[in-house]
Amino acid sequence: DVYKRQVHGILNMEKVQSLLMVSVAVTDFFEKTVDKKATFYKVVVKSNENSWTLEKRFSQFDSLHKELLRTFTSLPELPPKTYFKLTSHEGLVKRKLDLEILLKSLVIRPEILNHSALRSFLELDLHNPGANPPSPKKIFELADLPLGVRDFVFVEGDNILFLALSDMKIASRIDAYITNVTFPWEKQSGSTHVTVGALLVYRYTPKEGTKEHKFDRLWVKSYPVQTNVLCWNQALKMLAIGMDDGKINCLKVSTEHKYMQYEEFCVLKTHTARVMGIALDAKKNSIFSVAEDMKFKITDLSYQEAHTDLPIGTAQLKNLEYDAENERVFILNGTGSVFIYNLAEKPPKLVKQVETGSTGILRELAIDYTSNYIFTCAMDGMISILETGKPGKDRFTKMIGNMKGADNARCIGWRPSKQEIIVGYESGQVTFWKTQDLQVACNENLYQVRCF
Repeated sequence: DVYKRQVHGILNMEKVQSLLMVSVAVTDFFEKTVDKKATFYKVVVKSNENSWTLEKRFSQFDSLHKELLRTFTSLPELPPKTYFKLTSHEGLVKRKLDLEILLKSLVIRPEILNHSALRSFLELDLHNPGANPPSPKKIFELADLPLGVRDFVFVEGDNILFLALSDMKIASRIDAYITNVTFPWEKQSGSTHVTVGALLVYRYTPKEGTKEHKFDRLWVKSYPVQTNVLCWNQALKMLAIGMDDGKINCLKVSTEHKYMQYEEFCVLKTHTARVMGIALDAKKNSIFSVAEDMKFKITDLSYQEAHTDLPIGTAQLKNLEYDAENERVFILNGTGSVFIYNLAEKPPKLVKQVETGSTGILRELAIDYTSNYIFTCAMDGMISILETGKPGKDRFTKMIGNMKGADNARCIGWRPSKQEIIVGYESGQVTFWKTQDLQVACNENLYQVRCF
């Protein structure tokens, strides 16, 4: 019965593997003398139209498992070791089957399949040179930044880079917050504070005819709290910075002076908790924001007051995407929900709430406005695809598929020309997912790169 359940599990995994680029099978075992007599297991690997056979000892499976455990905390178990060398036929058959289950369980997880240790073990790149991922080339690096990067905006055409930086160390951050507190009986010390967050502005200048790239720092603005999110609006010539304390700092940046000058426009005391998403609209002269206080607000920039204050759900809000053309906003929360609001209604009307299948924090979404698809990524690794239908039909929005990637996904993008979903992770990985037909999302992982 145990063997039947294991074989049934293998057959189920083979159905999944039929969608993937790689399949594996441990077909046999035999004794071979290399220095000393040892048992080898025959591993058959198929990738695309190629097939090859490997001979692996149990100790090599053990080394692979240990190496993967350094990156992935949740792995299928390695068959148990024995104190004495395994010699019985029944015991070897059982181990062969267990090793096959292990390998099949590994290759159906895209983030593991693309790990260098497993690719080396299966000799994927050696036997599949045409399938090697393109090698990214670093052309420039902004090194030795004083704080960690929380968000950035690159203004194309003008080649301006806005960077939101924050102190990522909890201990030093708490110490700075305490130092920055001014009690009622203390005299105000002007703008002096311990820096916890900062805004850095650079101009990017490629040198024509050379491989050299140059970033010149234009100016810096420091803050006594963490900076969290940025939003730039070219028509307003305004940069909005969402802060850790719920405030939004709005700066007018002079494009006439090549971004060299700025002036304080306002500091909006909009939220009571960390601001997680911002959008600016020049026609409405308004700023849209969500925060961990579970509020969605619309603030008039002329009066600097919120005229819309909507509590949304019972979980912290984590991001928003504003569709100005169709007067709607998409809001993500910390328990896997997407909220779609119609902004043409006064107050904004909730059109649809969709559960993505994730129970974790939704970090970001990308929208294909042509095909009307939404892509979300979550901290638990769930990547979800929703179909919205045409604008005005948002109430018919539905889930059409999801895939499980690595944990701690932070950002997502959609590349319609290649039908690829691009996901960035906290670990530094960037994974590219191929979708064959968005009516049935296919979890085919193309490749991933690691950014340093």
